Amino acid sequence: MEKEINMALSWEQLDNARACRIAVYREGSIDASEEELNELQDWAIETLIKFRNVFGKRIKTL
Repeated sequence: MEKEINMALSWEQLDNARACRIAVYREGSIDASEEELNELQDWAIETLIKFRNVFGKRIKTL
């Protein structure tokens, strides 16, 4: 999946749930300039689309 997304994924066990979190992280701050915030927003949207494409075909919905 990391190859398909082309990013290193963070796999985190959730102690109080029968689940885990799969995430990617990027530095950012609410105090950043408008340009930096726009770049972060673009990255987040692109990353969400990648997640949907890679994980969507692997997750069954009811």
